[in-house]
Amino acid sequence: MGAEALQLQTVRRAEDFYTPPPGKPLDAWDLVPPAERVIAYMEHLEQRTWPRPAPDVVGQLIARIDAGRWVAQCPTCASAQVVTPTDPRMWCVDCKPDTWIGVRFPSDCEGAEATVADLPVSERFWWADDDSEAWNKPPESPAPELTAKMLRVLEQQNSTPPEPSEPPADEGGV
Repeated sequence: MGAEALQLQTVRRAEDFYTPPPGKPLDAWDLVPPAERVIAYMEHLEQRTWPRPAPDVVGQLIARIDAGRWVAQCPTCASAQVVTPTDPRMWCVDCKPDTWIGVRFPSDCEGAEATVADLPVSERFWWADDDSEAWNKPPESPAPELTAKMLRVLEQQNSTPPEPSEPPADEGGV
């Protein structure tokens, strides 16, 4: 993914979050599947080889947008990791489970990204409606109860204005 695409992107994905270290070409990890780039990233940071999970994919996590990144949260340790809809699986680098965990994205990822596009990065959050596990999802707000005064105002706003009446007759003529 080119530098122009990174500048225009509203929500970051694994393939542009976990990038080759300085000094390596930007396309050095192009053959590494996006979900596996976190392993290459950790290997670079720790300067050692990391274990690899079995190819099996078990379970399913729900992806969410968190501060401008697609993330999924480990069900075991609650660690979060940047994920991508182009390779919907996650391997927790903290727990190091034996297999990959599936990640469910919305059917319209671009639509979810568009809902946060105009916000500052620190406020770019989106949750699936059925995501009850996200620790930072705001609670549903119940609809406010309408008071008698609020109902009168609504009635006034929805009513048609009265027909103009004839001007009052001149009472004392000049």
